[in-house]
Amino acid sequence: MIEARSWLKRTIQSMRLKSWLKIIRKYDKFVVLTERDKRSWGDLPNIMVIPNYLPTFPDKLAPLNNKIVLSVGRLSYQKNFHLLIRAWSKVHIKCPDWRLVIRGNGDDKDSIIQLIDKLSLSESVAYFLQLHRLLLSI
Repeated sequence: MIEARSWLKRTIQSMRLKSWLKIIRKYDKFVVLTERDKRSWGDLPNIMVIPNYLPTFPDKLAPLNNKIVLSVGRLSYQKNFHLLIRAWSKVHIKCPDWRLVIRGNGDDKDSIIQLIDKLSLSESVAYFLQLHRLLLSI
């Protein structure tokens, strides 16, 4: 019985992959995060790798003596920074000496700043526009 389930599971996974490949072939571009991800989809010519913002990790760790939470990302509905701000309003009550630093830009920037003001968090939340990648390499 277990062998039959394994066979069925592999068959279903194979069918799903074939269905996905048919769909992906029709895309102008299909974006993945790593070369490994790209290889896992086969040799489709329209697969493009766009790695995460910071592709490598630093050689040494920060001393972790600052009480700062850093959140970096596109300020959009999908990233839900509003949820982070509402959660921070609760964290701030228990940890008033901690600070939240937000770096990024996007369509939700103004509403996020308004929410920070509405919840009276401007003393514990700092907002900065995203730094350009070229500036980070200096």
